[in-house]
Amino acid sequence: MSNNGSSGYIFTTYVAAFIISFVITSIIIVIRIRKVLQGTKISIRKSVLFSAYFVIISFFLIYNSFSLDMPVTYTILYAIAGALSTYISYMHSKKSLLFWKQDSSHYVKGGSLLYFLYVVALSIRIAISFLFVGYQEVMLNRQGDITTISRPIVSTTSELRLLSLIVTDTLLVVGVGLLIGRNLRVMKYYFEQMKINNKS
Repeated sequence: MSNNGSSGYIFTTYVAAFIISFVITSIIIVIRIRKVLQGTKISIRKSVLFSAYFVIISFFLIYNSFSLDMPVTYTILYAIAGALSTYISYMHSKKSLLFWKQDSSHYVKGGSLLYFLYVVALSIRIAISFLFVGYQEVMLNRQGDITTISRPIVSTTSELRLLSLIVTDTLLVVGVGLLIGRNLRVMKYYFEQMKINNKS
C-alpha cells in the first residue's frame, strides 16, 4: 500500500472513530439532560458511573494535549479550575436542585444548565482536537527510531494550537467540575436522608 493510500486509510479510520465516539457521548448526555429536566430517581451508582465517564473523557483529551508538548505546569491551572468549579457548583446546587420523596424513593430535578455547559465545552474541545491536532502517525525513521507525526485537518501555528488547547481544556475542566459538584450535592442529600430514615 502506498504512503498516500495508507494516510487516506488512517484518516478515514480517524474520522469514523471520531464520529462514533462523539455520537455515543452525545446520546448519553442528551438522555441525561432529558432526565434532569423531567426529574429522576436518585441512584448513587449511576451518579458515580456517569461522573467517572465524564472525567475519563476529559482526562483523555487533556492527556492528549500534554502529549503535544504542553507545559506540565498547566496541571496546576486545571487543578485550581476543577476544584473551584466543583465547589461553586456544590454550593449553588443547594438552591438550584429540587428534591422530593415518592413511594419511599428519593428524586431530584434541576441542573440542566450544568450539563449544557459541559456539552458546549466538550464539543468545542473535540472540534479543536479534530481540526488542529488531527490524527497521529507512528513511523520508523532511517535510524530505526520511532517517530510520531501529527496530521492536523487545518494547518496552524504551534502557538495558536497550544493556546486553543489551553483555553478549551480549561473550559472542559470547569464543565466537569460543575457536574461533579452537582452530583456530590445529590449524593450528600441522599446519604442524609438515609441517615434520617435509619434513626427513625
